[in-house]
Amino acid sequence: MFDVSIYTDSTGAESLDGVDGFNFQGASEGFTPVDRRAVQEYLLHQVVTGWSIDNDPLAHPPSCRYRPVGDRFYLARGRSTGKTNNGRPGNQLTQSIVTGDIADFAPYRPAQLFGARRWCLEKAERNLESWVTPLEIDPEFEASELKDGLLDDPWAIEMFPAFLTMIEEAVAERSKKLVIVHDDLEVVMRWIALGTLFLDLELAVSVKFAALVKNPLAVDAAIVGTSSVFDPPPLGVGGGAYNVFDVLNRQTTPVQVSRSARDQAEWFTELDAEDALAAVELARTWESAMGADDATRLARLVQLGGSGLVEGDGDAAMRAVISLVDSGQADDLAMYADELSAAAQQAHFDTEDYVRTAARALWSARRVGADEFGFRIAAQTLRAVSDHSALVIAWAHEMNELSTQSPADPALGMYIRQYQNSWVEAVNGAPAEAMSDLMVVANAFALEAHPEAVRDGLARFEEYWARNPGLSGDRVHRMYRHETTAGTVKRVVGLLEEGDRDVTADLLGGQWDWVSEEMRTPLDGWIAAARIAVVPPKKRATLLGDERRSASIPPGAWSVVLAGVELAADARLIGQWIDRTRIVSPSLGRWLAEEIDRIRKQVGSEGAAVRPVLRALLGRGVRIESRDLDPILNEMRFLSRAYAAANQSIDFPENRALDEFAARIGSCRSFFMIEIGSLLIDARDTRALRRLIREAGDVCGTAMTEELRRRFEREPALTLEVALFHSVEGLGIQADSATDFLTELADSRESRTQVEDLKRGLPDEWAGAWDELLGESKKGRMARNLVRGGKRLFGKEG
Repeated sequence: MFDVSIYTDSTGAESLDGVDGFNFQGASEGFTPVDRRAVQEYLLHQVVTGWSIDNDPLAHPPSCRYRPVGDRFYLARGRSTGKTNNGRPGNQLTQSIVTGDIADFAPYRPAQLFGARRWCLEKAERNLESWVTPLEIDPEFEASELKDGLLDDPWAIEMFPAFLTMIEEAVAERSKKLVIVHDDLEVVMRWIALGTLFLDLELAVSVKFAALVKNPLAVDAAIVGTSSVFDPPPLGVGGGAYNVFDVLNRQTTPVQVSRSARDQAEWFTELDAEDALAAVELARTWESAMGADDATRLARLVQLGGSGLVEGDGDAAMRAVISLVDSGQADDLAMYADELSAAAQQAHFDTEDYVRTAARALWSARRVGADEFGFRIAAQTLRAVSDHSALVIAWAHEMNELSTQSPADPALGMYIRQYQNSWVEAVNGAPAEAMSDLMVVANAFALEAHPEAVRDGLARFEEYWARNPGLSGDRVHRMYRHETTAGTVKRVVGLLEEGDRDVTADLLGGQWDWVSEEMRTPLDGWIAAARIAVVPPKKRATLLGDERRSASIPPGAWSVVLAGVELAADARLIGQWIDRTRIVSPSLGRWLAEEIDRIRKQVGSEGAAVRPVLRALLGRGVRIESRDLDPILNEMRFLSRAYAAANQSIDFPENRALDEFAARIGSCRSFFMIEIGSLLIDARDTRALRRLIREAGDVCGTAMTEELRRRFEREPALTLEVALFHSVEGLGIQADSATDFLTELADSRESRTQVEDLKRGLPDEWAGAWDELLGESKKGRMARNLVRGGKRLFGKEG
């Protein structure tokens, strides 16, 4: 129901308020004070100032205005009526109707009500009757008559797509004003009525219009009609702030006709008006969800029974599924499922964007229970992309991102089987990168393909997963979780045993820890090894000795337990590992051989430091699986036996074993510093000693001095006497080393005091030798102590 009012110059007796002048002369019962303010502010007919000076007052163009205000909708018509009751020019009469229910406009649009038969535009009774809906309108404003009027005008038919484009631009979010020019208000209103037929009712009632008005660009309305007598604005050029559709002079602002406007204009002119407008209304209903072009395409397909698909229809159908679900219009998806599904069969799947759209369409359909439609899309997509690696990866990843656990309706068995067959084919040919996502999707759909059916695909995935542990996060969502986990663990162990650096780094980084938390597998020992490896090398020995922690660690895990160690610095840990496992694998042997060979070519303390490793390698029952160590260990065994024999003959003036030891010691001298030092101190075969000094070279002095230090701690008196003997009677290097050792004692206050006590038990000969050396050592003692202090400070002397 519409409430009605009439506003004009009234006498006190005529007006509703009993006041002379411009006022409401009549109104229906439901016309409120709020309605009065709205009409007075926005909808009154405006007489152009000074019109009557050069023109007949009654020839002033009439007007029609429409505007929503708050939650009410107002339509008004007005005309000039000459002079006011007091003789002044500019009188006018405005009749308005208002409703708060947009259903009162149905089946029309607001502009069509310009032709309502109840307009009177005259003074009437003070108490007006409301207009009961639906309203009866003049035939000229019915859709069929508006179409006929259009078809009678070739220019109008030609320009109709451009006009509809201007309508679209006028109602867009960034509105571009449409100015319609003609001297006849009814002509202008028929064009506004025709244009707004192509808007859904909800949008149409929100669009403000006004005609015929002066200064149309200043009027607050999206669509404005003006007369030639009001100096309409110039046509302008395309891309300006407004469009002009000049019906009077048959010219318009140039515009780029939109696809939707072109299609809808074609429907309207070539098909039944009612059918065309039903399709238009559907398109406008969908427009906010999917855009004008897609909405128009699909409305043609589902509403007009488009017999032939054109390029782009299939892709639009895919996008429509997503849009309808996201916008809460899933009922339309159910209603038009067959038509959309048929169109979707023609969709493109030749770019990653297209296949991602297909994935989103599938899940959108499933979200609202359209499983049959979803399975059709799924099977179709997989068939199309199965031979294209990049597309399979894109589709599978998008599906995984969107997937939720959603078993299919068993009643859809045929579609499930079709999809499952396509899935199996895709999996067996898909790149490994896509496999995790594909299995997540299969699990989400509760597919039931036997593992044997996808054996090739699973094998490729296991190889890929073994090198990409980040995929483990999706494992609980994947189909064939147990099968692929077991296969992947086996491959990881194999790669670890081969010493694969990347896989070892993954293990050390904790990437596979979850395996031992969920199941018992051969990987457990490797994970235990990794947990030892994460602590500093100096602290690993304690953990390695903890049977509870280390029992399951396999011998092949040496590269993990010993990760980051250095042979010399961490020899005790390495030796402990060999003692514990009793096996030296080929890879460990290769590494040890390289490191030992490097160290034995150097002269220094590193050689002595690796003795725990050498001792472990030569231990009884140790299985050496590497031939790389054979040359080194054979040499070690010979030298060890030769030393033992030489030591047994240490007091003999002729010591063949010492000679054999000296002959072979050259390349291994840094590993036998203790033995060399002992032989230099104790042996009596001077000939063999000279050969030892010659073959061992520059390590002899250090070896003997260090051995004297060790012995002095255990047997100071005997060591002091032996050192004094060698300082006087020894060969060159023996004498020098002994003198260096004794000088160290002399330079130390504590040691000097100790020696003074020991001297009482020495023969006079050696006591005198000490006193002489003590006297000589005072020269340069300060300098020597400074040098020693510097060495200790910078860690160059142990």
